[in-house]
Amino acid sequence: MKHLLIIVFSVYVLILAFFSLDEFPKESINTNYFPYLAERPITEDGFYALKVAWNIGNGDGVVYNFSQPTTGIQPLFVFLTSGLAFINKIFNGDKNTFLRLVILFSGLIQILFVFILFKLSLLLSPLASKNKLFFISILVVLYNFKLFLNFFNGLETGLYLVLLGLCIYKTFKLLESKPSLSNNILFGFLLGVTALARLDFIIIAVTLILLLMYNKKISFNDLIVISISLTFVLTPWFYYVFSIQNSFIPTSAVIQSGISTSEFSYRIDQFIFSLLSNFVPFYHTGLTKTILFYPIAIVVITIIIKYKRQLLLKYWNNEVLKYWIISISLILVIYLIFASQPYFYFRYISIPSVITLPFFIVLIFEYFEKKSKLINFTLQSIIIIFFFINIFYYFHIPKNVTGLAVRPIYIQNHLHMYKKIGMAQSGISGFFFDNIINLDGKVNFQALKAIKSNNLYQYINDEKIDVLIEWNEWFVLLTKDSLDYRWKSVSNMIENRKTKILIRI
Repeated sequence: MKHLLIIVFSVYVLILAFFSLDEFPKESINTNYFPYLAERPITEDGFYALKVAWNIGNGDGVVYNFSQPTTGIQPLFVFLTSGLAFINKIFNGDKNTFLRLVILFSGLIQILFVFILFKLSLLLSPLASKNKLFFISILVVLYNFKLFLNFFNGLETGLYLVLLGLCIYKTFKLLESKPSLSNNILFGFLLGVTALARLDFIIIAVTLILLLMYNKKISFNDLIVISISLTFVLTPWFYYVFSIQNSFIPTSAVIQSGISTSEFSYRIDQFIFSLLSNFVPFYHTGLTKTILFYPIAIVVITIIIKYKRQLLLKYWNNEVLKYWIISISLILVIYLIFASQPYFYFRYISIPSVITLPFFIVLIFEYFEKKSKLINFTLQSIIIIFFFINIFYYFHIPKNVTGLAVRPIYIQNHLHMYKKIGMAQSGISGFFFDNIINLDGKVNFQALKAIKSNNLYQYINDEKIDVLIEWNEWFVLLTKDSLDYRWKSVSNMIENRKTKILIRI
């Protein structure tokens, strides 16, 4: 049965990869029964990373469009997917073929995550049946719609979760074994590789090793060796970042962080929703319907606290998990305060799942052990059916297309003759068209400098940008007089006229 579940999941990933639509959406509603590759499952931010991966794989270097060097990526995922771009190039594949390969790669990573969480669950419940625990691990990981979205978003999220789980597993093994130079070097190396998957993991790693030393789980000498190994892995990347922009902070970190009090209630809502989602693995309502999520989440958490208090205490009393919970909690607080956009929380705050999902695997195992085969089969079937209901609703029922995905067809039909088109939200369009220049600074350090010095319009002139396309509200960053006299607005049908298009006169 467990092999069948992996096969069913794999077959669906193959179907999604090879039957998603090549063409650009022509209108704001998708009336087909498969998604456009330009719209989902890969997200707007995912397309930034994949364009850089495409350029690396095609021999152009760590650059965005117009050969602009960029630091606004999470390097490990980008370099791994650049290997897919290289393979794609060998076989003369186009960008859509590359996206299909990325979807397949995402499926492989999610299957790998099953094995990581199975190992963690086995450490927490060593007397459990391995076959049953592995079967439940498959259910909890592969038939978890929220995890599916995070693994297939075209970003580092899934890879990061896999490496984070591996780090937790290796922490158990490190403390079980006698201190040795090789173990410390290997542990530091793994922490460094995980930090390359997501750079703010450095905060978690530093907190963790300090906690280990403070609680006398490792010596000061061990800490030094682990830190040197960690630093050794990270140094080449940060040297590259500094060589590009004379700063160690990548552009994406600058753009996606900053204290903001605007939409405070929305920020709190998205934070709590994303955090609690880790405790309700099979129920997902979407980011805009959180009110439907909270009652179920409260019921589930109340039941766990009331009936599984001993298991919770066992979890908290496990020293390794306690250190990791504290370390992860610190980064969650930082996200709450400093993340510039609350909708990032959906993927940022998926990291507690590495702690919570093994708990659910053990919890479900204990529950199934007390119930009949019929009840167990019924519950397992409900989990799988519920997953595919979410899948079909999100991917295979006609629905609205995200506004940013409608831009490429307009560019292709009406603006293909222009040499340079400027956009702030350039992820999707910039992936498919090489004449798009990023203007929000996410992957463009020069644009970021111009924004910080209030010289964005001068930068647009210096770059000789012919066309500007963006949400109406973005244009307040530019000088109104200049826009009135040097540009003309063209009528368009993009995103129900929520987007403005200006062409240089």
